[in-house]
Amino acid sequence: MPGKSQQQGSRWLWLLNHCRALLLALSLSCLASAASGGSGERLVIGIYENPPKVYRDQHQRPAGLFVELIEAIAERQGWSLEFQDCEWSDCLQALEAGVIDLMPDVAATDERRGRFAFHQVPVAQAWSQLYRPAQLDLLALDDLRGLRISVLRGSV
Repeated sequence: MPGKSQQQGSRWLWLLNHCRALLLALSLSCLASAASGGSGERLVIGIYENPPKVYRDQHQRPAGLFVELIEAIAERQGWSLEFQDCEWSDCLQALEAGVIDLMPDVAATDERRGRFAFHQVPVAQAWSQLYRPAQLDLLALDDLRGLRISVLRGSV
């Protein structure tokens, strides 16, 4: 019988396979309008480790749902892409400074809408996951009281 992590991986694969066509159809024109480039434009994309959405695969190639989406848009628009590695918060700063042109997977907030252009149709819904030592039972929010919690710097 497959282990728990294999089952979770299989669920992700099923979800991605069944949603990919719909997400591409809904998002191609939306993301294309968020980028300012035209045919022949070279776009620099910030890439960081956040599988299954954006990451580098075992051969160090850009991969993930958002990478596939951006590559499909680039092919239709005639863009060439350059992927620049950075930590998520550094990517966000590079986007604001104009060092990179596009960054996948940024949650829209009122403050960020004032600084960046966002597409109107989300590619995927945000989720959160809690990782803990196996011996630590967490059944309610109060179980976190007094514990240290780490989060992604700059995340909402």
